[in-house]
Amino acid sequence: MVRSFIALLLVLAAGLWCLDTRQPAAWPDGVTPWFAHVRALAPAAFAVDLLDIHAPITPDLAAPSAVLLVLIAACTLATLLRVGVPAVVAVAVALSLAAVRSVWSSLALGHDAFATLVAAAAILALTTDARTARRRVTLAVLAILLAPAAAWGLVPLLAAHWQSTRARVVAGAIVLIAACCVQGVILAYAWQSIACLDADMWLAAIGDVLRPGLVADASPWLALRGAATIVLGDVHVFGVAVAAWGLARAAGATALLRGPTLATLLLGGGAVAAGLLPSVAFAQVLVAWWAVWFGLGLARLLAGDGTRVHAPGVATAAIVAVAIPVLRHATVEPTPWAGSMRHVTRAVAPTWRDGLVASDDATTTRRLRLARARPIPASPATLDGCLAAGVSVRALGDTIPRIESLGYDTDQRPVSAPLSAVLQDLRADQLVALAVAPEAVPWFGTQAAPAAARVSVKRDSLVGAPALAVIARTDGDGDVRMGRDGVEFTRQPGDRLGARTLPVAVDAHAGRTMVATPPQTLASSRHAALAVIDGTGAVALRAVGAPAPGLPVSLQQHAAWRQVALGGRPACVDASLGWTHVPLHAHRLGVPVVGASSRRPLVLYLASAEPPAVSVSGFSPPQSAGTWIADTFDTQQADDVRRLREVQAEDGVSEPTGTGRWMTRVRVVPRVVQSAHRVVVTAGVSPDAWLVRLPAPGHHPETRLVCATAAPGDRLLLGHDDAVDDRTAREIVVWAAEGWHGAERVHGQTFQWTARTDAVAVFRLARQMPVTLTLDVTGAHLPTGAQPVTVRLNGQVLRTELEGAADIALPVEVLRAGENTLTLSVGTVVQPPVDNRTLGILVRQLRVIS
Repeated sequence: MVRSFIALLLVLAAGLWCLDTRQPAAWPDGVTPWFAHVRALAPAAFAVDLLDIHAPITPDLAAPSAVLLVLIAACTLATLLRVGVPAVVAVAVALSLAAVRSVWSSLALGHDAFATLVAAAAILALTTDARTARRRVTLAVLAILLAPAAAWGLVPLLAAHWQSTRARVVAGAIVLIAACCVQGVILAYAWQSIACLDADMWLAAIGDVLRPGLVADASPWLALRGAATIVLGDVHVFGVAVAAWGLARAAGATALLRGPTLATLLLGGGAVAAGLLPSVAFAQVLVAWWAVWFGLGLARLLAGDGTRVHAPGVATAAIVAVAIPVLRHATVEPTPWAGSMRHVTRAVAPTWRDGLVASDDATTTRRLRLARARPIPASPATLDGCLAAGVSVRALGDTIPRIESLGYDTDQRPVSAPLSAVLQDLRADQLVALAVAPEAVPWFGTQAAPAAARVSVKRDSLVGAPALAVIARTDGDGDVRMGRDGVEFTRQPGDRLGARTLPVAVDAHAGRTMVATPPQTLASSRHAALAVIDGTGAVALRAVGAPAPGLPVSLQQHAAWRQVALGGRPACVDASLGWTHVPLHAHRLGVPVVGASSRRPLVLYLASAEPPAVSVSGFSPPQSAGTWIADTFDTQQADDVRRLREVQAEDGVSEPTGTGRWMTRVRVVPRVVQSAHRVVVTAGVSPDAWLVRLPAPGHHPETRLVCATAAPGDRLLLGHDDAVDDRTAREIVVWAAEGWHGAERVHGQTFQWTARTDAVAVFRLARQMPVTLTLDVTGAHLPTGAQPVTVRLNGQVLRTELEGAADIALPVEVLRAGENTLTLSVGTVVQPPVDNRTLGILVRQLRVIS
């Protein structure tokens, strides 16, 4: 009894330590685009997606996906009961497995947990009478059809039911070969369905499908570390420790599971290290094995007399199993705009009907296919072939930065969806603030009644309604007000809003609508304004409605729905051997960073005639401090020259790096394993020369090509995330090209300083057309006051002595089809005593509106 009591205290202490609010690192997406494409086109994935789209339970939950989760939990529960785990503990562990990220996040459209289901079924088969050949063959066939990439997980099961080593090897080889053949057939079908590719050349991508691990291509150790990171993010160190205890103390009937478990670890780990399996696919199988040993470990740990668990131990084990990792550390709650958004996807699908859509992950591919779009893998060879054939290719969301880092030109295209589609795709229990002007209510339309009902607006009230103002929770209670002369009201703090409360105000009058969280305005328009606030109090969406049927909402401000058309021919250099010189014209480089470590970082040298303003982007959020550092040396200063020679000797640089006065060494080491595969390094000046050494060049283009990116820099002000108005839908992307410091955000306001007397921003136009420049700038202060700012367009002076906010109509005759440059100038830069930077102009707003 004393032993049981001590064990209870230890388990409770460890459990409380694990109950934190930290979220695990993002999943690494280290797979080739063609593997992701083939996985998305697997028959089982296609069947589940079709059922999901027609059988939703909620906007983020579909019935077939929920069935998969129930089957996984049921298989695990049955296994635990058969190996003698107390029923209460077994139920708690099954619930815990259903809540880990690898399984629970598969409930959203475009995901599945077939790999975990296959593993859970195989483990159950080990504890039952599955020794007949018919049952083994049936299970193998189902696994290959459901999840060919996870069929390797059946090999230990099959091997456990044969006494002969030869029979085990033959059975395992048959399963693996059959799984590879299934993936090859899907690849041939997918390749031949893309008209701009040579139908007979599909074998060119077979290596990308059968060897998908990009990280292993550069570093086998990091590939294994990535798999471990995923598992730890799912079940925490405590969960792994308890499972290890159960594995070590296995006895009797449970000892039968030990050999297959170790075989799975060795086989899967070897496949991950060799690049034959992505880290995510390995981790999805491991969590099924983890659940079994976690349950056994809890039972063994709390056995008061070594064989039987007393009632306090059973209760404690159940609490710990449910609490770790359920809904705290391992479960990542999807944001409202990371779900399926099936109605929005259908609404914007016509914009893709005239071409192809590039995708670099299976989830995006599956959602695009459901919207009747034609997705293609975002691999360089595929994109080159289709663009050379004159086919229109677009990219969406998170795929865009990766494609830009490969050197393709991108031209932003507007994306909009009816207001009703946006409301229908909201998750339950989101706070929605909506204001619709009287003249715009008919545009909302009675066909929007199902969507309006989600925010407490009754169907009958939309017929001939005056101004409409709503503050409501989706699928919950709401405050709906209408008024012939307009409506204006505020809900004060006090209503539940996740972790915090805040006031929300709406204003709906003729020709004026607004949504705000006083004193901050979120959205304003003449017609309709919308804001969605999630459970943490963060603004998930702010948008305005356009004066057209359906009140279409522009989605281009939201990163997941940003859409671009691809073009251009990438200028890339193969950097697979040592130090590599890059073309002089490259202001911005897309560079592979896979395999980077503190011992072997990504290192670049930049020579320039002027002091650079280097920045590095492309890391998965949240970006970690210390992922990169830039040291600049003045070659006209003796101390700098000495230090430069020391670091060059340390890096093994034996050749000249350029003739410019300024030499900058950039060192990049991602602190989070696999937080990026390619990063973008911006010089901030006209470079004289680049010299690059990759951390671990591989065989795939994504891991060895250094490309001059078409985009000249980061988005100015990182794209405006302040109040959205009617102009926002017509905003043209402006890039910070030369002479800028990074964007900063203080108290919700974004601003950006220039680093030199002249700073250049760039925007592109498809053709000459009227556009307006909206500015809010202040020159750095001198003792005599703020300096006036001069504005030039393509070298021609537009304004001098500018201070504060202004709207400038840009002369059409000065604009060009293609790239246009805006130059902001002041007389001198200053260096405040509390800042080690040189500051020229404070830019609070700079937008180009068509």
